[in-house]
Amino acid sequence: MIAAALALLLSEVCPRLVASPGALGSTDPFKAPAPAAVTANHDGYELYRQRRWDDARQKYRAALAADPEFRGPRLNIACSLVRQERWADGAQEAASLMADAFVPWAREIREAFDLAPLRARPEFRLLREAEAAAAAKWGQGLDRALLFVARVRPAVKLLPEGVLVLSPGQEIFAWLPALGRYRQVTAEDGRVLALAPSPDGRRVAYLRGDKLVRRPGQPARLRDIGVRVLELGSMSYGPLVPIAGDVAWVELAWSRTGAATVTVAREPGVEVCVLGRSELDCAGGLGAKAGGQGTRLTGLGVQPEAVVESSASACPFTAANTRRPDGVPAIEVRAATGRLRLGGPHGAGLSGLPFPR
Repeated sequence: MIAAALALLLSEVCPRLVASPGALGSTDPFKAPAPAAVTANHDGYELYRQRRWDDARQKYRAALAADPEFRGPRLNIACSLVRQERWADGAQEAASLMADAFVPWAREIREAFDLAPLRARPEFRLLREAEAAAAAKWGQGLDRALLFVARVRPAVKLLPEGVLVLSPGQEIFAWLPALGRYRQVTAEDGRVLALAPSPDGRRVAYLRGDKLVRRPGQPARLRDIGVRVLELGSMSYGPLVPIAGDVAWVELAWSRTGAATVTVAREPGVEVCVLGRSELDCAGGLGAKAGGQGTRLTGLGVQPEAVVESSASACPFTAANTRRPDGVPAIEVRAATGRLRLGGPHGAGLSGLPFPR
């Protein structure tokens, strides 16, 4: 029945440039919450601090009524129920939030201090089961989505020299053409720097970084960079594999055998490695890449690609990096049904973004 419904949807209009109502995901993940929702949530927090749980929940529900896609009040409701030792109600509220917005809220739920007492309760089993189900549901259709890197907050501007801490505020997002909706794919504290989807669309390799080294008269170097692969269907993250030393650039690609390859340029030369389960295997030679050029991250970030990305024939569209009139990087989707700009107020790129100057 699900497949039939999807086929009907595709036959009606695909891609959808206006979000399909009621589908999983967000209509605009970059939109700031409605001011009335923020105010009501703040009022609820003040009541929460006074341990007035019922009154706090009234405010949190008012925040949700003002902006249903503002998810924070739902976590606050779950916490208030647990604080009242309403274990089953709190677990159910948290499970419902995970089902509707798995990334990033599953991590927020796992780390919420006021939900910690659930771990010693039988009701915690409900949360474990809900998280597994929510992950699988969230991953459905991502193999047919357009993945891109977007800033969720303004990037911290970098000084002209020194060992600089990168804080680009970037995560991976997916735009699902059949639904016209977005899903956030990573929750890496805004440290995603570049991505390379596998040719079959089922996995994505990405680089996460912490530091940039700028010296007078020298090209910038990347430091404390790691690479990770995410299985999209199950939302299963592999380990973060470190790339040792200061590097001039790193390129991500996929081999014909389906392995992620990592090409690293550092002194004294260039090394091509295959990403294993927990380490880089750099003894296998160059290896052939699948699907053309990979994604290259340098000390300047990821520069916009000149090549336009094309979708599968079932839902034809093209996507290309562009800039808004104010100069902010964005992605333009073109299809027979019209045009759409992706990326929000802080910028987006198909494979990554340049570092701020």
